[in-house]
Amino acid sequence: MGESAAKYRASLASSARLTAEVSDLPLAFPAELNGWPDLIAAETRLYKSRRAQLADTEAELRDALASVNKELTITQRLEKAARPVMLKCYACNDKKAI
Repeated sequence: MGESAAKYRASLASSARLTAEVSDLPLAFPAELNGWPDLIAAETRLYKSRRAQLADTEAELRDALASVNKELTITQRLEKAARPVMLKCYACNDKKAI
């Protein structure tokens, strides 16, 4: 029976952590787990680690998006500047074809 109770407590702690992660809420454990501080500490470490990893990933994605937006702006400026030259080339080619 002890093993079943331990599995139940582990599942309860894990469920509390996962609920907090999915719901983007602070981590809170049921009072019935207060007698198992090691279990709470382990799940809290995992929660903090995963939150930090998520924050790092979000920061990397924001940086990548900023880089893509800068590249797009530069490309749009170059295309706009090159448009008159390209139109002249097309006009010259059309005259040569006649």
